[in-house]
Amino acid sequence: MDNLALCLLFLPMIVLVNALQMERKPHPCPIIPRTDGHRPGHLEQLGCQRPPLGPVKEYFEAPTPRELWENHVDPYVPAVIRNALKGSPAIDKWGDDKYFVEEYGDQEVLVEKKYEDRKSEPKRMEITKFLDNYKDENWYVVSILPNAMRKDIVVPKPLMCSSFNKNLAELNLWIGTRGTRSMLHYDADNIMHCVVSGLKDWILIDRFYKDKMDMVIGREGQGSGFSHLDVDQVSEDTNPEVWDVPWQYVTLRSGDCLYLPHKYLHQVRSYNRTVSATMLWYPEGEFTDDDCENINYEKSLNLNDTYVYWTYDKGQETVDMGYMNPEIIKAELISIFDVFGMTVVDLDTFVFFSLVQVGDSAIEGLDTVLRFFANVDHDKNGYISREEIISVDVEVLKDYCRGVDSPHGPTKTMLPTSENYSHKSSEFNPRQFKQRYFDSVYAKIFMKFVMRVKGKNNRLTYPQFKKHIHLRDGHPADAFILLDKNFDGVITGEELQNASLKQYRDFSKMRYNLIGTSITGGGKYEAEVERSNTLFLARLNDIPKEYMKGKSDDDDASDEASGETPFTELIDNLYSDIVSEISRKSFIELVTSPEDKENFNSFSGDIIFNLLNRDGDDTLTSEDIRTFLTLEMKEEMRDEFSARGILQNMEEQLERMQDISLEVIKFKQELYSNTVKAAVKTEL
Repeated sequence: MDNLALCLLFLPMIVLVNALQMERKPHPCPIIPRTDGHRPGHLEQLGCQRPPLGPVKEYFEAPTPRELWENHVDPYVPAVIRNALKGSPAIDKWGDDKYFVEEYGDQEVLVEKKYEDRKSEPKRMEITKFLDNYKDENWYVVSILPNAMRKDIVVPKPLMCSSFNKNLAELNLWIGTRGTRSMLHYDADNIMHCVVSGLKDWILIDRFYKDKMDMVIGREGQGSGFSHLDVDQVSEDTNPEVWDVPWQYVTLRSGDCLYLPHKYLHQVRSYNRTVSATMLWYPEGEFTDDDCENINYEKSLNLNDTYVYWTYDKGQETVDMGYMNPEIIKAELISIFDVFGMTVVDLDTFVFFSLVQVGDSAIEGLDTVLRFFANVDHDKNGYISREEIISVDVEVLKDYCRGVDSPHGPTKTMLPTSENYSHKSSEFNPRQFKQRYFDSVYAKIFMKFVMRVKGKNNRLTYPQFKKHIHLRDGHPADAFILLDKNFDGVITGEELQNASLKQYRDFSKMRYNLIGTSITGGGKYEAEVERSNTLFLARLNDIPKEYMKGKSDDDDASDEASGETPFTELIDNLYSDIVSEISRKSFIELVTSPEDKENFNSFSGDIIFNLLNRDGDDTLTSEDIRTFLTLEMKEEMRDEFSARGILQNMEEQLERMQDISLEVIKFKQELYSNTVKAAVKTEL
C-alpha cells in the first residue's frame, strides 16, 4: 500500500483526533503568565489557576474492599482503578447507539442540560427519543440506570462484597455528546464512576476548601451542593480565593473507574459521545468485610446480582433518583424516640416527630406520614412502638421517603401536563425556585427589609446594624464592610441595590438573623422563599406578624441572640414553677392561656404534654422536665435532634401542625373509630 493510500485510510481518524484536541485543553492546562496585572488563569477554565498537586493515585490491579477502605475511604482520598469494568458486556456494546435502541429503546430516563446550570427541571423520555435528538439538542442523560440494563455491567472488585456492597444506594446512567460539562459540585454519597465509552476529564478538590469555592449556602444537613463559579471563565476579581486552592486531576477512558469520597468537590468535562455508569453507596456506618472471605474476585459479579435501594423498572411512576437513605430515616426516627425517652407514640406525636425530621415536607406529604403510621401500627391499637420502627420493612420506608421528598424529575402522570417535560420540546421547565441564586437573593431581600424597618432615611449605620442583626458564624464588622462599599460607616439603599450576588453570598455564610424576630437564615421565612411565594418576596411591607416575635428594640437582645424563644422560656419556667406535679388537663389549660392562644390549642398542648411526660403516668413533674432538658443526642446525629434543638423549634413546628390537626383527627377517627383511648379530641 503506497503512502497516499495510507493517508486516505487514516484521514478520518486524524480529523477525529484533531477535532477532539481543538475542544479539549491540555489536562492539566499550562500555566501562562499574563501582562494585564492578573494572575495566570484569570478568565480561563477551572484548573488553569495553578499547577495541580498531580494525578489521582492509580491502580492497575483493582484493590479489595478492605484495601479501598484503609487506603481511600477511611482517610478520605480519591482513587482511579484502571480497567475496573473488565468483563462487562457494556464495554463492547454501549459504544453503539443502535444497540441501545434495539435493546433498551423503550426504557425511560431523566435528561438534563449537558451544559449544567441547575436552573432547569429534568425531562423524562424513552432512550430512543433521546438518541434521536441528543446530537442536536442541549440534552444529557443523568438518570437511574434502568434495571434492564444492569446485566451489561459487572461490579468493580472493591464493591463485590463488604458493607460497600450492602449499602448501594442507586446506580446511575450518563449518556452525552460533545460539549458536556458539569458545574463544580459535590454529592452526598460515595461514588464509583465508571466510563464505559468515551473519555472524561475530572478536577477534584478536597471538601476542606469548600468555603473558598463560592458554594451555594444550602440548608443545614443538606447532603449535596454546588458552586456559583463560572468554571469556563474563573474571574480573579470575583473569586480570588480559587488561586489558593490545590486540586488534582484524572482522565477516565473506557473501562476506568474513579472512587470519589462523599462531599468531595469535582467538576467534569467530556468532549464527544460518552457513556458512563455510576455506583453510589451510603457513607454512614462502620466498615465490615466478613462476607468477603469466600469471594472469588476473579469471577465477575453482575449488577443484577446485587441489592440496590433505589431502582427503576419500565413504567414506574417515579424515577427513583436522589431519595433519602431509608435506613438513615429509620435510625433518625429511632433517635427521636430516644431523645424523648419514649417507647410508644400516638399518631399526633408521630406527625410531630416527622415534622422534626423532615420539616415542611411532613406537612406537604401528610398523607404519606399518616399511611406510614397505619402500616407500622400492626396491632391497630393507635400507637406505634420503637420496636415496630426497628422492624419496619424497607419497602414501607421507601414509600415514606418518596412521599416526604420531591421526585428528582417528572413523574409518569406529570408528562402530559407539559411538553417541556418530554422529548416533544427542546426547552426545559425552570426549577420552581432558582436554587443557584437562592442564598444571595434571600440575603438581599433580608437586608432591604432590615433597611426599611430599622434604618433611617434609607441609611443604616454600623451601630444600628450591630444592634439588630445577629451573626452566628462571623463578626458584625466583617459583614458590614461587605455592604459598605465606600467604607464610610453607613450602608445606603443604593449600596444594597448595587451590591453583587457574591457579596450577599459571603454575608449568607455568616448565618444571620434579625434580633427579636423569627426572621433568620432558615425556618419559616426560608420556607416561603423555597415555595416561590413571590408575593411574600416582593412586598414584605406588611410582614406577617408570626415572623415578628420577641423583644422590642429597646430590650436587651442577648437571649434572642443565644437562641432562646418564648417557648423555651415557658418550658424553663415550668421547671421552676412546678412544685409537685401538674395534670394533663391543667397543663393544657396553662399552655392555651389567653396570652398563648395564638400559638397553641388543646391539640398541640396534648402533644407537648406527651413529649415531656416521659413515664406516661398522665402527670407532669419538674423532674420530668429536668430529665428531658438534660438529654443529649449521640454525636453523629444532627444538632437539631438534640433535646434543646427540638425545644427551640417546637413552637414553630406546633404552629404548623395546627393547620393539619383536623386532617390528623379525621384520619384517626376513620382508622381507629372508638378503639383508641382518648385519641380523638373534637375540641380545638
